[in-house]
Amino acid sequence: MRQRQPRRESSAHLARIRKLPCCVCGSRQRIEAAHIRYGDPAFDKPITGKAEKPDDRWAVPLCAEHHREGPDAQHGEGERGWWERMTINPLELARSLSSTQDLQEMEAAILALHSPMRNGSNR
Repeated sequence: MRQRQPRRESSAHLARIRKLPCCVCGSRQRIEAAHIRYGDPAFDKPITGKAEKPDDRWAVPLCAEHHREGPDAQHGEGERGWWERMTINPLELARSLSSTQDLQEMEAAILALHSPMRNGSNR
C-alpha cells in the first residue's frame, strides 16, 4: 500500500500556468491550473486519491470552459479518456511546463500541441 506523501505546492508555478493559453483551445480568458489526478508509472506519477490533490507540478492550463464549465469540460467525464479524446498527453505537458520557469518556453510547449506536424491537421 502506498504511503501518502506530503503534497508539494508551488504558488509561483500555478501563477505561471494561469498566464498561459488553454492547452486545448488556445484561449487566454479565465485560465485555470488543472491538476492531473490519474497516475502513470512512466512519468513516476502516483494516482491521487479522492481526498488528495496532486503536486502542483502536475498542473496544466485550461480555460474555465474546458476545465469545469462547458458541456465538454474535463470535470464532466473520466479524466484519462477526456485527455485522450483531446489528443493531449497532459503528463508529458505538465512535465515540460514544470521543467522551466521561462514563460516563453512554457508557451512554446503549449503551441507545439497545436502544430500541424504534431497532429497532421490545422486544429
